Amino acid sequence: MRLFGRAPKRALVMGCGPAGLFAAHALAQAGWDFDIMSIRRRSEIYGAQYLHAPIPGLPEIKGEIAYDFTGGSVEDYIMKVYGKLPPFGELRWAQSTLSEDPRPAWDLRAAYLAAWNLYADRITHADISPGWLGGGLRGLGEGHDLQSYAVFISSIPAPSLCGNPRHEFRSQNVWAVGDAPERGVFCPVTVPDGSIVYNASRDTGWYRASNIFKYRTVEWPENRRPPIEGVAEVSKPLNTSCNCWLEHPRFLRVGRYGAWDKTQHVHHAYQRTLELIS
Repeated sequence: MRLFGRAPKRALVMGCGPAGLFAAHALAQAGWDFDIMSIRRRSEIYGAQYLHAPIPGLPEIKGEIAYDFTGGSVEDYIMKVYGKLPPFGELRWAQSTLSEDPRPAWDLRAAYLAAWNLYADRITHADISPGWLGGGLRGLGEGHDLQSYAVFISSIPAPSLCGNPRHEFRSQNVWAVGDAPERGVFCPVTVPDGSIVYNASRDTGWYRASNIFKYRTVEWPENRRPPIEGVAEVSKPLNTSCNCWLEHPRFLRVGRYGAWDKTQHVHHAYQRTLELIS
């Protein structure tokens, strides 16, 4: 271990959603000891989510995602969702994404469930905050102190670790509903299997609908809340000025919410963890 010298191969993972448990999986495969600290609750993974690359050692259920666009131009779509042009590189992203052929995809929910079954018993319940981490993890029992860990990996929302009120967290609020049979909630919009449909029409309320591995979801702009049951307001990270803890060379923020960066995909948590400890 060139980076850590004689430091113990022990890591602290914060968060038990897909990004956190995929980071833990990378540590386990590399022979590291680790603790997972989080509010102990399995993520329900709503939304148009899938893996852009498989996670070695977890179920690799592969499919394809086709992108479709309807109702106007890319510029119309951006204006419908954001109300301005061009925010956060979204126009460039949309133009490149919608020009691609169907892309390979892997079932995120199946991989996450397997990771949960492997590592849930490693989770210590903790409500993490800047003071909690800065306080040296006191109150968690013998062996839980900052000096006992060689690396720190956080997938919890970045604002939870930010101690600077001047840091900005830019986000986009939307309304969404997805299939949740256990709650009696079902998506009211159906699109073809294995597809994500972007709708730029101002006459249609929703802007994106998907059907990924038999899970359907639909989203509306913040200013067009639909009058239906089960709809939830979702805050989607865009970018941030926060660099809290990142000056620490062994601290890694992973996942879209952990890094507060919309360019992050969940499989990057696995890859970036391996890069950090190699």
